[in-house]
Amino acid sequence: MVTDKTMSKFNAPINNTRPVTVVSLADVYEEITSDAYKAITEKLRSLDNKREAKEFKKLNFPWITPSGIFTKRGDAHIVLKSEEIAIDLDNVAQDLDEAKKKLINFLQYFVHRQYRQEYG
Repeated sequence: MVTDKTMSKFNAPINNTRPVTVVSLADVYEEITSDAYKAITEKLRSLDNKREAKEFKKLNFPWITPSGIFTKRGDAHIVLKSEEIAIDLDNVAQDLDEAKKKLINFLQYFVHRQYRQEYG
């Protein structure tokens, strides 16, 4: 059966190891652009202390595994690999142009490496 559901979703806190459901990228987009997390997002944005904000995110926001569907958190428990890649750009650079250059360089390296592995 073909499905667009390609990743596991876990409820907060971050130390949960069992997924609650399987979602698609469209599901994730719909959820994060809705008002579902508006109140806790506003609370997060009101926090001035970076350490406190990081801990708040771990305790209050659900999370996903873009790399695939899992029965439990951890590489050994993957059921289906997705073709998605997640790149976290938090704190990469204050300069967006520099961040773009780094991302492009990374992707070029990755594609070249994959090509060499497949075609020698």
